[in-house]
Amino acid sequence: MSARFLRRTVFLSLGGYDEDLVAAEDYDLQIRLRAGNYRIGRVQATEWHIGEPKSLREVASKHHYYGTTLRSYVAKHGPADNGKLLPFRRAFARHWVDFACHPVLSTGFLIYLTVKYGAALAGYLSSPKRRARTEPPSLADQNP
Repeated sequence: MSARFLRRTVFLSLGGYDEDLVAAEDYDLQIRLRAGNYRIGRVQATEWHIGEPKSLREVASKHHYYGTTLRSYVAKHGPADNGKLLPFRRAFARHWVDFACHPVLSTGFLIYLTVKYGAALAGYLSSPKRRARTEPPSLADQNP
């Protein structure tokens, strides 16, 4: 679960969103909230996502782009810090009966997840790897 509503003072004390992150910036904020021992509540709400993809092509495009930007998040929190980047969730196992009762919807959901995570993985793998420098560059790294 990612933080959606919080007090301004809390948001500012955490430094707001990490502007170096394009994808998973909400997950990053949630991790920092937990690390700061802030009280986190849950509400039941209906969500309206404005500007969400309307086709599998748009889903693939959006998540490919996100994938190309995930190296910063992974560098900060590790590859699977809290499971947010992985396609398998405990909630799927908890609601297996719902999946079994709606095979057509479940099939569509699996297709969606395959496109989403496949495109993100392709974007991640195609993004340039940045080497972290822990020591000064050697003479071989410098232009003559």
